[in-house]
Amino acid sequence: MRERWLHDLWAGQDWNGWPLRTTKGQRLLVLDPGKWNQDQGPDFLLAKIFIDQVLWVGSVEIHLRANDWFRHDHTRDPHYFPVILHVVWMQDPLHPNIPTLELSRFLTVPRLRELIRFMSRVGELPCHKRMRPVPDLVWKEWRCELLNHRLNRKKTGFKNGSGGFRNRLARQMGAWVNREIFESIDASISDELIHEIRSDPDLVTAIYLGQSGLLLESNGDLYLDKLFVDYDNLRAKYALNPPYRQLLWMRIRPAANPLFRMVQLAHLIHGEWQEVKKWKGRTADEVRMALKEIVLNDYWIAGRQTAFSESTIDSLLINLWAYLEVYTAEQLILRLSDFRFENNRFTRLYRSLELAAISAADSQAMLELNEYFCQPNRCSACLLGRYWCQDQAPQSI
Repeated sequence: MRERWLHDLWAGQDWNGWPLRTTKGQRLLVLDPGKWNQDQGPDFLLAKIFIDQVLWVGSVEIHLRANDWFRHDHTRDPHYFPVILHVVWMQDPLHPNIPTLELSRFLTVPRLRELIRFMSRVGELPCHKRMRPVPDLVWKEWRCELLNHRLNRKKTGFKNGSGGFRNRLARQMGAWVNREIFESIDASISDELIHEIRSDPDLVTAIYLGQSGLLLESNGDLYLDKLFVDYDNLRAKYALNPPYRQLLWMRIRPAANPLFRMVQLAHLIHGEWQEVKKWKGRTADEVRMALKEIVLNDYWIAGRQTAFSESTIDSLLINLWAYLEVYTAEQLILRLSDFRFENNRFTRLYRSLELAAISAADSQAMLELNEYFCQPNRCSACLLGRYWCQDQAPQSI
């Protein structure tokens, strides 16, 4: 028995009409199994489940045995507080007080193996069996539509003033793993507070680290203790409440370390980079040079040549600067074509397309394709999906 099999089964939700019940006899109806979490925390996030006709929205954790919950020390980990259902292969006398689905009541090991063998891998793209190289003309047409969709979506955030752009900046600094958490931390800090303290980099750093839960009282470090005192005073004065969500640390490259990224974000706010006018009217080289000139406190910069790495600066230019002062997808493609293709776990899914001379315009289009078409299984709305289906349809005589 493997836990991965249970992950595949839960993600696929191929219950074949079985009436599911918890170990206490509560009826289960799964509306949405949730988003498969490849990072720290529960196995599935934002699941929607009816438990005895009451709708619950939260996380789902999967184990082989119920007492694995205690062996993995989930009881004290705040990432597991939102768990609404514990899916296990076998129940134990020792188990958490959470609604539990014991799968061994509903199927045998051979039946489980048979199901997994015939189920498509949820981690792959819905069309992975059909994917193959596409003509350059087809991809360019679809890329233009995808970038137009992405442009309109990002422009909406830019129109909300400095607060909206500050939130976009925070989301980008959070990288892929912590982008939503950085966004919620930034949203918990008011514009009025930022306006009052932004001239002091230590105060801005204190408020962002404090709201992130990264400052601990009296840890023996003089500089961090000073930041904690500053944060404690601001928290009392402005009645601040840190967001509930915790930062994720697992499977993160050193360059995306959440602590250093949060410090970088604080210094961007101190330098008023949350103001759209700071980015407008500048070329990519001018923005790049300005970001390189940002100086962090010596406490943070030890061992680093610059405050911002080339990859971080490129990410900011590609995802923020490139979308300012452009009004059509064609203009956006021209801007993004000057940057290298973003090679990450999402864009690598589309290697089968075998595109030539690819740039950041292609990778940005692929990110939009993955998030708004592939993951929601909107294959009928995808130009590539329609092309492959039409290409494989039998020809009329």
